[in-house]
Amino acid sequence: MSKFTIIIFIFHFLLNPSLFGGNVIPFKLVNNLIIIQVDIETNSGNFILDTGSDAIFLNTDFANVAGKISEFNTMNGEISSEATKISFIKIGDIIKRNISAYNANLDNIEKYLSLEIRGIIGAELFNPHSIYIDFFNKEIHFFKRAPSLSDFDFKNSFDFKMILGVPTVELTIENKKYTFIMDSGASIHIMDPNVILSHPEHFDKLTSNVKVEALGNTSNADISKYNIKSFYIGSAYLPAQTCLVKDFSEFNIEGQLIISGIISISRLTEKGLLLDFHRMKMYY
Repeated sequence: MSKFTIIIFIFHFLLNPSLFGGNVIPFKLVNNLIIIQVDIETNSGNFILDTGSDAIFLNTDFANVAGKISEFNTMNGEISSEATKISFIKIGDIIKRNISAYNANLDNIEKYLSLEIRGIIGAELFNPHSIYIDFFNKEIHFFKRAPSLSDFDFKNSFDFKMILGVPTVELTIENKKYTFIMDSGASIHIMDPNVILSHPEHFDKLTSNVKVEALGNTSNADISKYNIKSFYIGSAYLPAQTCLVKDFSEFNIEGQLIISGIISISRLTEKGLLLDFHRMKMYY
């Protein structure tokens, strides 16, 4: 099975950082994508924070490619990427050395964002740190240990687990359970067509299709869009959502579909959310 990464490009309660401690870095929200500053080797630049990716990708303009070819799945099909090594990478106080990365053509993404992008950072870099994303103040808090939940005002929580190097959650539609990836690099939810076929009264197809920008400098202008009446994540009820459709059949193992879609975590709340890799829970 190939590695998994999907990057989607479509498209109050004031928190006091001193309450939480941890390592705090600012971010920019550009077209619903989280952009952070990353120091890499002797340079720094804009990176997309993507919890739905199990790898680090470097824009081909910056990558020093010298390794084997790996295959990755994107919204627009499978791409080949050459491996490289990063001797030093730093985000706030988080430092990693001698880690693997892969090259990717990000030209279309840069045009879409009107911003120079040096790369994409996946969730594996932060595990086992906990991550609090404060959408109101545009800050990310990294915790080496699980923070005290009494400092927050969360209304909902659910368990998650790691599959293929990315956080996944159990989603329920009409009492049937599915496994979905939690993705900070997606601005809209994505469903396998079999999910929609299994619940025809629960989805309404919209007339307009969507253009998607993904890794590999490819575009796809024929992605169907649906309204979802509702679904549950854990005990949390989410009404009136919107999704795109993608075939996830390549993630079948012995006839079982292990991934049925993607949940855009930015669609869950406008306040803040905590990905707690110690308790393996998400709070928002």
